[in-house]
Amino acid sequence: MTVNETLDMINDCESEYEAFNIFIEPPDVDEDTDCDSGDEDGAGASLNNLSRRHLRAQCNITVRSPGGRQHLDSRSASDDDTSSSSDADNSEHKHSAAKRRKKIQQKDSKMGKWEKSDLKVDSETNFDTSCWIEERDLTPLKIFELFFDKDLLEYVRDMTNLCAQQKEVENFQVSVAEIKTVIGIIFVSGYNSLPRKKNVLGKSR
Repeated sequence: MTVNETLDMINDCESEYEAFNIFIEPPDVDEDTDCDSGDEDGAGASLNNLSRRHLRAQCNITVRSPGGRQHLDSRSASDDDTSSSSDADNSEHKHSAAKRRKKIQQKDSKMGKWEKSDLKVDSETNFDTSCWIEERDLTPLKIFELFFDKDLLEYVRDMTNLCAQQKEVENFQVSVAEIKTVIGIIFVSGYNSLPRKKNVLGKSR
């Protein structure tokens, strides 16, 4: 029970008791400024001057009646309310958790099952393993053009000219014939040295 609820209870049953002693527990720490609205220690002190945090704090009451002094721990009533509220929250939390697990299980049941195996190859697909290049009796230049066709060479030319423009190289323009010449020089001069069976061991040393 809070201080505010205790004051309401006192106002309702003030005639039944001769005096009330209220012990207010320290309120919760709050960074926001929430000072009292009046002087607590002065002659004008009143319960109406309590701040919001004080009214929300817990308290203990001691009352004096014709039958004697009686101590009322208002926290017990608050604890009962809190425990019942906590039980309700726990029940709701368990119910929502069960619903989430059920939803996840339903979602997992719709997913496909993974299996570790090789891909199935169509048995009707046959690949020609014959050396068709030798059968056509092509020259080295014709073999080169099978890999570096017209579209590829034009693409290399366009990208080379674009790169020169981005680098702000003046009066630079390359043609497809010049691209072929550069690639031929690279191949013939051995600029790009590729490993071969005869000199693999020699290179490794």
